[in-house]
Amino acid sequence: MKPSDGESAVLEKGKKTFFKAFLAKLRKRHIIETLAAFIGGGWLLIEVVERLLVGHYRLPEETIDLTVVSVTRVSKESAK
Repeated sequence: MKPSDGESAVLEKGKKTFFKAFLAKLRKRHIIETLAAFIGGGWLLIEVVERLLVGHYRLPEETIDLTVVSVTRVSKESAK
């Protein structure tokens, strides 16, 4: 049985309302800003290792792999 146009509009509005409420909770708890800081900081660290340590100082390329594993490991532990 298909929902009527009015019912589908109510369902769509309910989904949008839930999503807006969910985003509002994330903003209130500063989770979006914290997530952006972690992603930006991890990216910056990987770039520094790749360009400076590996590119300029000729450290082994495995250093990049170790950095990526370390960054992902730290982010998993801080999420607990």
